[in-house]
Amino acid sequence: MEHPTASSLRYTFTFQRRFWPLKRHIQGVSAHVYSKDCDKMIIRTDFGSHHIRNWSDCEVFLGKDWQEYVNALEQLRRSAIEVGIDARKLESINTLLENKE
Repeated sequence: MEHPTASSLRYTFTFQRRFWPLKRHIQGVSAHVYSKDCDKMIIRTDFGSHHIRNWSDCEVFLGKDWQEYVNALEQLRRSAIEVGIDARKLESINTLLENKE
């Protein structure tokens, strides 16, 4: 299995305006950010951004793929920390070896 990268992780963002019968699905989402100042949700995809005005009148439905996205990001974060720790250990070992010569 290929290891995911942060740039390859995607999920589906589903939302619905309150009291509207239909839900809207935006696929291939790489991130979403709420702008409190203008009450807008900004959804980022490979094809650009979607801006949903009056976000406080909406409900969001994030499913299994969102949980997988969050888990994969956490795994990437942990891997980066482990690599960072190993790099520091290697650096300190190299420093010790240089000082020993």
